[in-house]
Formats: sequence, C-alpha cells, structure tokens
Amino acid sequence: MRFLIRWMFRFLILLVVLAVACVLLVDTAAKSLMEGRLRAQTGMDVKIGKVEIGLASPTFRMEGFKLYNASEFGGTSLMEIPELYVEYDRAMISQQKLKLKLLRIHVSEITVVRDAKGRTNLDALQSQKAGTQQAGIEFEGIETLNLSLGKLRYIDLKDPKQIKEVSFGLKEEVVHNVKSIGDLSGVMVKVAVKQGAGLISGGWLNALLPSLGMTNQAVAPGPQKK
Repeated sequence: MRFLIRWMFRFLILLVVLAVACVLLVDTAAKSLMEGRLRAQTGMDVKIGKVEIGLASPTFRMEGFKLYNASEFGGTSLMEIPELYVEYDRAMISQQKLKLKLLRIHVSEITVVRDAKGRTNLDALQSQKAGTQQAGIEFEGIETLNLSLGKLRYIDLKDPKQIKEVSFGLKEEVVHNVKSIGDLSGVMVKVAVKQGAGLISGGWLNALLPSLGMTNQAVAPGPQKK
C-alpha cells in the first residue's frame, strides 16, 4: 500500500507541476502540451478530456485524464482521473517553488498489469524517474488535500481473462499540510482498516505484493483499540 500511495503521490505532483507550467497558455494549447510532455516523460499514451486555466486566479482544473499502458502491458488504462483541481501560490512560482493551497483529486481507477516476466507496469513507470526534479521546481507542500480513491484492478497477462479488483472506497478524504508521503499515513491506515481483511485474504494480491515492494504487514490493519 505504501508503495502504491508513494508512486501515485509522485505522479500527481508531476501532473500539477506540468499544469502550473501551462498557466500562461490558452486551454487547448495547455492540454496538448501536457499530453505531449507526459508522453515524453512516461513513454505512455495520455488522453486529457478538458483543461481549464484560471488567468485571473491561480487555479487549474483537469477533467477526463487517462494514462494508458505500453503495448507490452496490453495497452489498457493504467490510471483514470475524472477530476483534478488545484489552487496554488502564485508568488512562489517565481522562486521555482510549488506550494498548493488546495489539491482536490479523484483517482477512480488504477490498473496494475504484470507481464510474463513478472514485471509490473508500475515498475516500468517508476524506471522513467518522472518527478519534480526534471521540471526544476521544488515541491513545498499541500495545505489541503481532498482525495478520492476508487479501485485497484489487477491483470496478469499469463491469464488476462482473470481480472481481480479491490475497492478502496475512499471519498473526499481531507488531509492538511502534506509535504511528503509520510503525511498520508493516516489515509493508508484508514484504507487498511476498511479493506485490510479482504486484501490479505486475496491470494492474487499476496502474489502481487512483492512486485510492489509490499508485504502483508504493510497492508494489514493493526489491532483495534477497545
């Protein structure tokens, strides 16, 4: 779970960095630029439905985002984001620093695919080393994060018809003062407590955990206080 959240956190920050970099462009040009840069940095196909940039106010909204797996992982959808909304500190941009006042993000679906060699699509994306350092912007934190997280889908290309799913069921979870992955520990605990028993009982997920850098202990909820 920690690996998944860490990967998603880094990728979302990359999305926001690219969004802020597009602020001075009109919406259509910004959408094309974001799609092009994400393809270049991830090596994967990207589709964005709509981009809205606030010129009078430091805001950014993106709708209908889809990141697709490479052909060796079946070309299926890797991540779907129906909405991403950002309010950022404009004054800090001139200092090459990114401070978000609000990040509202709805990740409806993440699909993990494992190929015949045992490598996952997350491994492939991680190897691209996409992050804020490539953009030359220092991440200063998120004052308020509003996170909705839908489901995790797993496909093993050795048996692609057997698709497994886990629903996280996280809706508009609010976290304040997020500066690192450690600040999301409360979210991870909440998901583990809510879905932990089901996650651990799934043999398919037990097989997947090592490739994600996780163990059962990483997703299992601790003892409940009476």
